[in-house]
Amino acid sequence: MSARRFGMVALAGLVGAVVAPSAAHAEDFVLQAGTVVTADGDVLVDGGSVFVSGGVVKEIKPGLVNPWGAEVRSHGDAWLLPGMVEAHSQGGLERANETAPNTPFVSVLDGLDPLSPYFENLLRDGVTTVFVVPGDATLIGGQGLVLKPIGRTAEEMIVRRGAGLKIALSPRSGTSRMAQLAELRRSLRGARTAEGRQVVDDPDATARSPRAEALTALLAGTLPAVMACNEPVDVANALRVMEEFGLSGFLSLGTAARRALPEIAKRGVPCVLAADLEPVESNPETGREVRRFLAKECVDAGVPLVIQANEASPYGMRSLWYQAAVAVSQGLTREQALRGVTVNPARLLGVDERVGSITAGKDANLVVWTGDPLDPASWVDHVYIEGELVYERAKDRKLKRLLDGISLGRPGDDD
Repeated sequence: MSARRFGMVALAGLVGAVVAPSAAHAEDFVLQAGTVVTADGDVLVDGGSVFVSGGVVKEIKPGLVNPWGAEVRSHGDAWLLPGMVEAHSQGGLERANETAPNTPFVSVLDGLDPLSPYFENLLRDGVTTVFVVPGDATLIGGQGLVLKPIGRTAEEMIVRRGAGLKIALSPRSGTSRMAQLAELRRSLRGARTAEGRQVVDDPDATARSPRAEALTALLAGTLPAVMACNEPVDVANALRVMEEFGLSGFLSLGTAARRALPEIAKRGVPCVLAADLEPVESNPETGREVRRFLAKECVDAGVPLVIQANEASPYGMRSLWYQAAVAVSQGLTREQALRGVTVNPARLLGVDERVGSITAGKDANLVVWTGDPLDPASWVDHVYIEGELVYERAKDRKLKRLLDGISLGRPGDDD
């Protein structure tokens, strides 16, 4: 097999996609490209062929071959990669944060807009899986969902329910860090006590309040905790609470929490880096400003790299390909950076058996790039989700208007 590891350093790609309606799986077909990046470690540089059947990757072979006798969809010198995985987002929601501070029973399903332009932009950026979760201005903010960015309804978009319960360790407005932690412990202890009493009093009872049901799942480890930590002290508190109550899950870090990366590595708890991978910190004593390189610090600390984007950013860090390119500019290999937006976040979210790499048995979530995805001249050309072609750059009218300088025109115009 002609394969190699990534080595060279590059900058960023560009965007281009539009959502197509979800449909039944296409017939069996072979997808061919000049370079195939599996994200499992190998890169087929002399061409690769991926056999897709029933929406699933069945086999990958080096070279432009077709031993399966299926329809061939050839993309010449293009690059074929797995769809990227966005590990932490509030995109597609009417509002990012909950106004009520303690709502473990709330789900983003209730506020999700499948027609949001956010999901179109994900496809333009080569993202085929996203974890949408409530924001951090809360205590227990509600439950998130792992989604695919296509579907007529929110239900059709779901990849995994109950993928995480947002818990904020940093104090919300009007309270203190001590009060935040005290209220969190009170809620968890109350749920644990109530659960034990229910089992003793009526072990056959199935009816529970939505609040109790959510917190019981959290305590049982079937609902992961997503612990939002802005400062190193929040990380210490989160790890303490997770150990005290036996919680599983991961941390979502603010920029200042980077200083806790060695302790995170020691504990073996996964985390998502802050979207700003190169924050500037000011020394409180000297006033001297220092730029930090979060992706490199993460890898150097021995923590699996998981990168998120910032959907509120108008450009740059709003795109995962850009974030991966920033990581490469910090000295990471291309393989490390791309794993930080594919395999690693899929594993973090508990969906790596389905997405995150081009592997036999996984969903055929495949993205065809016009060239190296970390080259600023490359674009997303085609996107497949579960074997269905859901985006073609040539049919992206919004992108065409942008690039050609064509005005939006009147409703109903085709141009």
